[in-house]
Amino acid sequence: MSWPQNPGRPKTSRNRVEPLLLELHELVAHDSISAIDKLEQMAPLLRDTQHAERLETVAKAIDNYDFDEGMVALTELAGDMAVTLPEQ
Repeated sequence: MSWPQNPGRPKTSRNRVEPLLLELHELVAHDSISAIDKLEQMAPLLRDTQHAERLETVAKAIDNYDFDEGMVALTELAGDMAVTLPEQ
């Protein structure tokens, strides 16, 4: 997936993204390919934001079935958005 960035756009509402991010975390933690569906739900919310590149990194890892790398990128994304992920 490739989403262009537009740094002039306002930040995405954390309240809208946080529940999806937490659900994505759960899916990635369980190596679930359903994480792709959750990424597709999140993409429109983060496209053209400062978080688009990080989400793309998560997507590429999941597309390659590299859930460990996906979790690393997802943890970084959550940190960037000030979202606390549960311990696994």
